[in-house]
Amino acid sequence: MDQPWPIIDTFGARLLGAANFDAALDLLAEETQALGFDGVDYAWLATARLVHGEWASGPVHTRNFPLRWQRGWARYGRHDAILPLCFRRGLPVDWQAARLALALDGAQRAAFDYLEHGLGFAGGITVPIHLPGDRFAFVSAVSAQRGEAWTALSTRAMAPLMVLAHTFHHVTAAHCPPAASAATPQLTRREIDCLQHAASGCSAPVTARVLNRSVDTVRGHLKRALAKLGAHTTAQAVAIAASSGLIDVASAARQSDPIGVWRARHQAIDDGCIEAHRRAPARGSA
Repeated sequence: MDQPWPIIDTFGARLLGAANFDAALDLLAEETQALGFDGVDYAWLATARLVHGEWASGPVHTRNFPLRWQRGWARYGRHDAILPLCFRRGLPVDWQAARLALALDGAQRAAFDYLEHGLGFAGGITVPIHLPGDRFAFVSAVSAQRGEAWTALSTRAMAPLMVLAHTFHHVTAAHCPPAASAATPQLTRREIDCLQHAASGCSAPVTARVLNRSVDTVRGHLKRALAKLGAHTTAQAVAIAASSGLIDVASAARQSDPIGVWRARHQAIDDGCIEAHRRAPARGSA
């Protein structure tokens, strides 16, 4: 296709006519296929980076991806070099160009190899969408093409893909966002508390001290929360919980010293006990 831009003219109007998010994602898949890509994904994150420094991750909505692709990617996704690069820049990222330009460690190279040989995505372009309040979204279009064929596709399709990605996000965010409420798992109060403290950077032992629970109890709450959220790491569970509105990452950021809070709480209790003892009448007095 020599001139892919005309497809964008009516894309926004078609999105407005979509009955729900899934129908809108189908339209995005049609448009990216018209550009020459094989598959597409979209994700929205409540925050790009968690309080304790790890990059966030969250639910990814896909079209034309291999079945159960997330099972294999769970092993390699934590070493993905593309998404952290997208968090730091605004322009689309060509996976192959990034693979050649970045100084990758062994785990990151293995992640690229899995994308190419495990999922069949030799090439891909991720469009970062930076939003107010450290929120973040992205669209990735993927292809099995390699070499000169991929270079030609990337050169031809990168600009229109960027417009499609931003149009898709902003129209669906206002018109038909993903139905998070219907799919939001039901966490217990303690599971939410433990995730909230994890978002603040607390380890399980620190959370146990703050909540006055055993470390094993806290780890049990986190383990059940991970299972309910379909997460493989605590960081991923925090990101999913934040994007679902179960925890408040902004509040976690303000809790910069949870141990200090714990100490202050217990100091207040101790002071109260001392004061009550001082005011109590002496034993045996009238």
